[in-house]
This record gives sequence, C-alpha cells and structure tokens, in this order.
Amino acid sequence: MSKHHRGAVKMAGQMLISRGDPRLRVMAHAIRHEQQGEIALMQHTQGIKAVATAFRNMFSDNVTERNSGS
Repeated sequence: MSKHHRGAVKMAGQMLISRGDPRLRVMAHAIRHEQQGEIALMQHTQGIKAVATAFRNMFSDNVTERNSGS
C-alpha cells in the first residue's frame, strides 16, 4: 500500500511545481503532506515522533520522494 501513497506524493509533487491552476497546486501541497503522514503511520511512526515529523514536513515543505519510504 505504501507504493500507492508514494505514487500520490510523486504526482502531487509534479503538480506542485507546474504552472497550473493555483487551486490545484494548493491541493497538491496538502495531498503530499497527507500521504507522507499515512506512509509514516504504515511504517509504525507513532506518538510525538509522528506529530513532530508531520509539523516539520508541513512547515518546512521537506516532503520528497526520498522521504516517502522505500
């Protein structure tokens, strides 16, 4: 299932860097972070560590394919 989520992160990332509709770019940003959080949960990240990771990703926009779990 994490392969499915990694695909969503990749597609959202492509939309985010496009020059497309700004509303879709905002949605792509949200999707990247949401999917990254779900990947972390599937990899058994829990509690304060999961919350800290989510905040760090959201505010620094450091969600990348590399961070999406292999």
